[in-house]
Amino acid sequence: MRKFLFLLLLVLSISACSKQASNIISGSKNLSIGTFNMEWLGDGIKDQKERTENDYKNLADIIKKTDFDIIGLQEVENEAALKKVLNYLPDYKFIIGKGGHLQNVAMIYKNYINLETMGEYIPLAVDPSKNRPGLLAKVNYDNYDFYIMSVHLKSTSRFDDTPQKKMESYQMRKKQAQVLSSWVDSLLQNGKEKDIIIVGDLNDTPLKDKNCYIMDLYNNTNVKFVTAELKSCKNPKWYVIDHVILSNESMNRFIKGSEVIYNFRESLTEEESKNISDHCPVGVRLQLGLPDND
Repeated sequence: MRKFLFLLLLVLSISACSKQASNIISGSKNLSIGTFNMEWLGDGIKDQKERTENDYKNLADIIKKTDFDIIGLQEVENEAALKKVLNYLPDYKFIIGKGGHLQNVAMIYKNYINLETMGEYIPLAVDPSKNRPGLLAKVNYDNYDFYIMSVHLKSTSRFDDTPQKKMESYQMRKKQAQVLSSWVDSLLQNGKEKDIIIVGDLNDTPLKDKNCYIMDLYNNTNVKFVTAELKSCKNPKWYVIDHVILSNESMNRFIKGSEVIYNFRESLTEEESKNISDHCPVGVRLQLGLPDND
């Protein structure tokens, strides 16, 4: 009798452990979302940054290693340029904007993701001759639906060779941050969808000591810059300027500690790295298997 009871308890114990393990496995399912500025990704015709076929392959290999399910891209010349990388990424689909002229924003995503393009968000191009609209999409995957926008805000470049030109660029970036902040607020107030994600190169960090021009977005209580504390792969003293921003509803799915920057410079030569990008991919992971409340 005792032997029978022992065996019964052992079976029940194993069964309980199996259920617990099963819950852990199902609960660990997640969605990874990132952003990557590909620095003048051209189509091979009069490119600003010339690349070999091996460089395009290296770019694809980096994307494979990040294993992001959805990636917002910046500085993509056109569809032909993007396909030079996607030739090595058969598991990805893409959408791309056109309003940025030689530098467009795009998104690539795994084949199993249900992504519907919503077009370009024109108001973000506060000066269409100098900056780019956002690229907006609606995603529905594993009972989780959300809006996602890939953006590239105004930079301060070598062409800003006077204090006046620099200030014009700063103020343009500030206006773009205000546009994004207002867009989030409007969407939350007037629509049912509460899950909003912004990814991209904001050309600024809210954690620097002074002269940050994206504070209107950073201080918006409806969103959180979850990658703000990551450090640049170019200089460990700098904070990243590429960000993933989540609305409060999506923050409920954010896996703390999942924010990451993939430093491809550690595995490539200096020359190979130069032909990749002056940015590194940045991303986060979100928990799936939770109820969607909107």
